Amino acid sequence: MIYMLEETNQTLEEPVKTSEEVSEESKEKLSRKERRREKIKQRMLNLKDIKYQGPLSYRYLRIIAWVFLVLGQVAFLNSISTKMFSTNFLGETGQYVFQVFPSLTTPLFIIASFGIILSGHKSFKNVIAVYGAAFLAIGAGLCLFYGRYIDGLFTRLGIDQSAIDSLGSNLGGYVDINVFADLFAFVMFHFFINYMPHRTKIFEGKRIIIFRLLSLIPVIYIIASYIFKILDGLNIYAFPFYAYPFLTTKSPLVFMIFASISLWIKNREKIYVSFGATRQEYRQFLKTNRNSLSFSLQLSLLIVLFSIIDFVVFLILFLALIISGAGDADYIIKMITLLGGGQCFALQLTIPFILLYSYTRTHKNTMIDIFIPVIGIGLIAFVYIEGVYQLITILLG
Repeated sequence: MIYMLEETNQTLEEPVKTSEEVSEESKEKLSRKERRREKIKQRMLNLKDIKYQGPLSYRYLRIIAWVFLVLGQVAFLNSISTKMFSTNFLGETGQYVFQVFPSLTTPLFIIASFGIILSGHKSFKNVIAVYGAAFLAIGAGLCLFYGRYIDGLFTRLGIDQSAIDSLGSNLGGYVDINVFADLFAFVMFHFFINYMPHRTKIFEGKRIIIFRLLSLIPVIYIIASYIFKILDGLNIYAFPFYAYPFLTTKSPLVFMIFASISLWIKNREKIYVSFGATRQEYRQFLKTNRNSLSFSLQLSLLIVLFSIIDFVVFLILFLALIISGAGDADYIIKMITLLGGGQCFALQLTIPFILLYSYTRTHKNTMIDIFIPVIGIGLIAFVYIEGVYQLITILLG
């Protein structure tokens, strides 16, 4: 009896731990990985959304991208005028500035497309159809333009066909402008990685891996386009003009940035579901300002990371080729640029647009979205018509 009273007194004398102290002890027992996972869980499952919403929507990004694309065509025609007639309308500084715009076009289109899909504003089917049609239309349009106004014109002027074919091969290297080839490849990769086919039994269960492996098709196309352009740039093989308009314009390293963000989105879904949530709840989470900001920050971080890798690889190749005596500095820079070096570094100019972008910002009147590409294509057509007029004027003069 005395022993039991003493034990009771000792228990009463011990300080009672608060819930906060117990929580701190439990946190200390958790491993670093578990603490990080718990932090992610609290952030992702937090029902309270943040207020921040960037001022730029998918529509504004598309408008900016179309403007950059039109300005890129001006640089393209000016490069032809400079090469063929030694007439530089823009000047060296203007040509250099205008050449930067096309490098920003594809990323802005891709970012807008990610946002449209993530917000549920449009389906995969819609985005794939639009970019697929634009890819084929621009490729076919450039081929028709060349066949009608360059090949046809020079044939009428009595120029030898072999000389025209040689000119076509040389001009093909400048037709690196069909950004929709990249967009179509990117959106197809994202589709095969993130889409869940519900209406077919072919990919049920473990066979879903077959559907995911189809993402290798756009990867192979991008690599093939890259090899194609290297063979042409190094004068190893001359391809006909009609093949160039259907090639992708970006290096595989740029593709890796957006492939990484696509895989990040897929992995984020797995993490979210592992917390006990459903995929339907994850689709609702995608529509939050919180996830929109996370997307922008993650993409900006990837661009910075790959830009550093790009710069380091560029520097190593430059120094190695200089030491080996492969040529002078200008020639080596030209060759590395041909290989796609420096493209990721230029993407850093898109980071301000990305941080000001929120894919949760939508518009009630979606009819305007239909007219944006129509106006963009019309402006491109105007640039080419005016460019052809100026070139013919120079030729006749």
